[in-house]
Amino acid sequence: MSFKRPGQIVPALLFSAIGLTASHMPCCAQGAALVTPAQSVLDSQTTFINVYKAARASIVSIQSRTTIKRSAQSDGEFNPFGNHAQPNSQRSQESSRVMMGTGSGFIVRQDGYILTNDHVVAGADKVTVRLYDGREFTGEVKRDFRSDIALIKIATDHLSALNLADSNKVQVGEWAIAFGTPFGLRDTMTVGVISALSRETVIGGSQEDARFYPNLIQTDASINPGNSGGPLLDVFGRVVGINAAIESPTGGNVGIGFAIPSNTAKYVMEQLIGKGIVTRGFLGLAPEDLTPDDQRRYGTKTGALVTAITEGSPASSAGLMVEDVVVGINGQPIEGERELRDIVAKTAPGTSVNLDIFRNKRRLQVAAVLGDVAKLQASAGNPPKSSNIGIHVASITPDLASRMGLDPTAMGVVVTDVQQGSPAFEAGLKLADVLVRIDGNEVTSGPQAEGLISEMKHGETATFVVLRGHTRVLVRVPIE
Repeated sequence: MSFKRPGQIVPALLFSAIGLTASHMPCCAQGAALVTPAQSVLDSQTTFINVYKAARASIVSIQSRTTIKRSAQSDGEFNPFGNHAQPNSQRSQESSRVMMGTGSGFIVRQDGYILTNDHVVAGADKVTVRLYDGREFTGEVKRDFRSDIALIKIATDHLSALNLADSNKVQVGEWAIAFGTPFGLRDTMTVGVISALSRETVIGGSQEDARFYPNLIQTDASINPGNSGGPLLDVFGRVVGINAAIESPTGGNVGIGFAIPSNTAKYVMEQLIGKGIVTRGFLGLAPEDLTPDDQRRYGTKTGALVTAITEGSPASSAGLMVEDVVVGINGQPIEGERELRDIVAKTAPGTSVNLDIFRNKRRLQVAAVLGDVAKLQASAGNPPKSSNIGIHVASITPDLASRMGLDPTAMGVVVTDVQQGSPAFEAGLKLADVLVRIDGNEVTSGPQAEGLISEMKHGETATFVVLRGHTRVLVRVPIE
């Protein structure tokens, strides 16, 4: 098997190999009788053609430019033993490397608003949007890391915008039509079906781009690199999702792609337009779906089982307990953990909510005042002030554990960010590492870990014992 470069065209037949030109090829000679398709087949074909014609002008290609700066020490000569030149011959240099990325997006408002994936534009110095008619614009970007959704504004109007469908009504088996720029091939449309709903996964767990996706639409419509940020449409031409990821051992399409539901995109878009940021409610518990055994044990067939509660959280203050089953919130039934997460996240911080729960097979009601995820993360994830090792840490909460793919009952301190090129990065500390000890001290909270880091002195080497998966690892970090 051989692979061809993206964009390389390989002719199906090499006419010159047999001495014929295209004009000499026989046409329909001695061929089989033509088939008359059923009207239903022709109708389906016409539907796909019409969707393409209606949506084509709303699809955009996106190019991101990212400059990565890094410091280097050089004595002007190659040193095969590493960078150990004498101090008087050593000089600092700063080098940079420009990386270009491509992705897709789609117009959602006629006045120049475009939706795409956050990972398409994350960290970019410049984002360029190319419209269907060839015009190019530099975009202003508003991002939401958690949902992997970004909103781009370009300075033009009277654009052709797509409509967002109600993704809660999407069913397995419906047609799915994906648009985008796979491998740089613009104006590409592929067709499949919705093959599953409510998929949950973590992507990018070893670097700072790790994201938790709690509710993805699965499709077998062909999605490839470059499709990210493009729309997944229904046969009415409405957006049901934003193409975000593929499951593939090869890096190419194998029939399993994922899209972020349009209802999530709509919620994020409205907040980014209205406030510039996305605020989410925070309860402070880890929910799980009920198993058949759980249903018998706790006396309810629906609801979200509470498996962990963070001390001092709204859930703790409200008196919720591990093994409570949340079956409703403000009168809205809760079928499982996904509904509970979704409702809490979309409820404004500071809102008082009434939770219907089962405890010891009895139905009770408790009230809780939701906290603010953004403020919680900001307070927990401030970088160390007195050192330059390049990490952010936070106390592990159920929500943070869920988003970072940790054990939902995990306790302690987790690395929430590692700055590329920093001492911590070079030493091998990774996103989602759980800190066990710092310089021989057991660590139990984010503030304590930050305090230990801030006390580190220039020129010393700090030792970190981290839990990575099921393995404890010793990492030595030089302090700059």
